[in-house]
Amino acid sequence: MSTPVLEAQSLSKTYENKLTILEDLELTVRPETSYAIMGASGEGKTTLLHLLAGLDKPSSGTIKSTKNMGLVFQTYNLLDDLSVLENLKLPLKIARKKITKKVLQEIDLLIEEVGLEEKKYTLCCKLSGGEKQRVAIARAFVLDPPLILADEPTGNLDSQNSERIHQLLLSSVKKRKKALVVVTHDQNLASLCDKKFLLQGGMLTEVFIF
Repeated sequence: MSTPVLEAQSLSKTYENKLTILEDLELTVRPETSYAIMGASGEGKTTLLHLLAGLDKPSSGTIKSTKNMGLVFQTYNLLDDLSVLENLKLPLKIARKKITKKVLQEIDLLIEEVGLEEKKYTLCCKLSGGEKQRVAIARAFVLDPPLILADEPTGNLDSQNSERIHQLLLSSVKKRKKALVVVTHDQNLASLCDKKFLLQGGMLTEVFIF
């Protein structure tokens, strides 16, 4: 069996007001597999994703994960005063990677893959919500990570744009042979994933009928 790209064991998160969000949660993420995590508002889906991404620390338990992962946020988290191209260069600059001709060619391929060739030099503040999320998805793949984490990637989009983003995200993950963990309210998005889980009462339960 393939080596997991992420393992969460006995994961718990309790806040100072004694509110327990996650309790003894277990999750194993294997390569080239997509995982959808569903759950009602307030169940801790975003908290869980932040823990998996290393953006927050658990109260107890362990997370073994690749250090290289791509993140897709509901709010895009782009720099609006930079162009599409400049936003895609940012992860490389932060990681102190050389931006070679080959790397620029790879970025061009990503921009083409998300259908924004004509917006390559457009400032992100001039893009629509759907276009911004396409940039965010492309950015998640720039460092060629084995794992993509996505937090409600279509939460701010209308149904037509949501469907496009669903297809784009899943097709990009499969084409580039990545693992994906996505937290979502959207059953249409969850239905496209290989495995589905329900987060309820701080625990994850796999859902086999969807």
